[in-house]
Amino acid sequence: MKVWTLGFVVLAACGSDVTPAREDVVDLLFQEPPFEVVVENERNAPELDFLRVKPAVFEPHVMGGARELPAVLLPPPANVEFVIPDVRGGELELSAAFAVDHFDAKKRKANFSADVHGTVQLVRNGKERSVFQVKLHVQGKTPDEIGWQVVIDEATGEPLRVQAGDRVRFATRYIKAPNRGTLPKVGVAGLTLRTVHEFEPEPASVERPNVILIVMDTLRADRTHTHGYELETTPALDALAKRGIAFDNARATSSWTWPSTASMLTGLAPEEHGLVYPGSAWLRSEHVTLAEIMQRAGLATGAFIGNRLVAADFHFEQGFQTFHAPDANAFVDGVELVPPALDWLDAHADERFFMYLHLVDPHREYEPLELSVDALPGQAPADERHYKLEEGVWPLVVESRTIADRKERPLLAEHFRPVDLDWMDRSYDQVVHSGDFWVGEVLAKLDALGLTDNTIVVFTSDHGEEIYEHGDASHGQSLHPELVHVPLVIAGPGVPTGERRADVLSNANLFDFLATLSDGPVDLGSMQNDVVFYSTERAMWDGTHPSILLGAERGQWALHFAPQTDTWRLYDNAADPEQRHDVAAAFPEVLAELKARLIERAAEAAERRLPSGDFGDGEGALQALQDIGYL
Repeated sequence: MKVWTLGFVVLAACGSDVTPAREDVVDLLFQEPPFEVVVENERNAPELDFLRVKPAVFEPHVMGGARELPAVLLPPPANVEFVIPDVRGGELELSAAFAVDHFDAKKRKANFSADVHGTVQLVRNGKERSVFQVKLHVQGKTPDEIGWQVVIDEATGEPLRVQAGDRVRFATRYIKAPNRGTLPKVGVAGLTLRTVHEFEPEPASVERPNVILIVMDTLRADRTHTHGYELETTPALDALAKRGIAFDNARATSSWTWPSTASMLTGLAPEEHGLVYPGSAWLRSEHVTLAEIMQRAGLATGAFIGNRLVAADFHFEQGFQTFHAPDANAFVDGVELVPPALDWLDAHADERFFMYLHLVDPHREYEPLELSVDALPGQAPADERHYKLEEGVWPLVVESRTIADRKERPLLAEHFRPVDLDWMDRSYDQVVHSGDFWVGEVLAKLDALGLTDNTIVVFTSDHGEEIYEHGDASHGQSLHPELVHVPLVIAGPGVPTGERRADVLSNANLFDFLATLSDGPVDLGSMQNDVVFYSTERAMWDGTHPSILLGAERGQWALHFAPQTDTWRLYDNAADPEQRHDVAAAFPEVLAELKARLIERAAEAAERRLPSGDFGDGEGALQALQDIGYL
């Protein structure tokens, strides 16, 4: 007996030790052209857009747990045809779902009513077969209680399987036509092709270990005791580093979540994977993810995510058999996130696994555990001032270049007293300590299960956090060390113990390192770089926001370059580790070399970038960014 939870996340084959693994390989909606129109409404033709389902009917294990997906809108009557490309040979599964956009309800008249019939037909070798049909009822201004209507092959009750050259037609028509008002926003979402293979679980060993990747969101390296901070903010990470390697100069590929996390999971630069702004916020199926590689090698895969941006809405669930993520535009800290992760470890203790844990405790708003307040006591000012300034930041940025001490800056003092800045620092230290507590809980679980000696643990961050070092308080707005210098520790079987490495490297290198681990011995050869690159498209540069800002770092030198205005700043990290002084005029040869390397590399990455489709900005993506403070 098989139990299918369609869409991707949890799949089981009851009564069998064989586990199915699914790997997304092609996004049909992003092909050129994506589809052929067979029938179209005279008022509105089929078009690419997004569809969102109402949170109340959101089901976390349907369509990967996504609430918003790329889609083709099919205003009735409409009929579009997709041709299945030749991908890897053999049969593929087609993941798709009909839906009515629930945000569309507010645009309709109160007495609006319509019934839409959706159908799917498969044409193979000239023979046409009806495979799926669904009725969608659309009523008034109330958000529709519909959710994703997942396409299956009704003849088998399982996902629809297709072959190269097949033609799949999606159609809508009215059963009951609307009496008045605009047409309902109805269509088909997802439309992803995936391969399916099966594997038999095997126990972990020293030679073929488990793998755990822990990413602590918004964690700057210089606030970890592991990397030299005077306060003991990270006792669990300290213990991990003692039995492994601490990389003291790791860099993130970006100073905010989307681009940096996608780089760690794919090994690609932000300019190549493309997750750099809302309109491109879809991790393409054509990119092979770390979880998919782990699946190929027979590891069970599970992700436990506290950051709303690392969601199925943006296709981060690829390759994960279990994907546990927030179902609202909010952050989920370790109190809620870690217990299900520990339960998952219990359930998979007898087989090799890859677990990705994305903690968010150091992200605003700060809610430290009581034990962290006791360990790092501090008192909030009675009239505490909000940490984030919404405007007038640029003069503070300019001021920071000449006055390093935050408490000595006259403009900053107009907004924050020394006691306010002290409390910002202590609050951040407390939540770092809280996040580290949850790292310790994971390590303790491995000990209790007897898995420590058979498990590689990697710890890092997606980016840091600025607390007015350069005139602002957030992330994404620059590429200074407090934002791109991140912790990195690796420990486990085959990893040297008690070592520290000082060379500058990118944590995107983790992709190659971990991918090799899936089916081979520990090889630290990938953990090195000649030049490290990073970027952000949300920068504050010369008073303009948002700006594209590219960075390159080699040895002691760091270059920040704004291609839109062809302006740059060069820093000598050896003499000026806080990056206050632009020394480009004094070192023209260094500037020319780094600039040439940076432009060449960005151009190569952009050339390899896959098309993002004609979707524009998804309203759900924009809302998520607004709700958590990015916009």
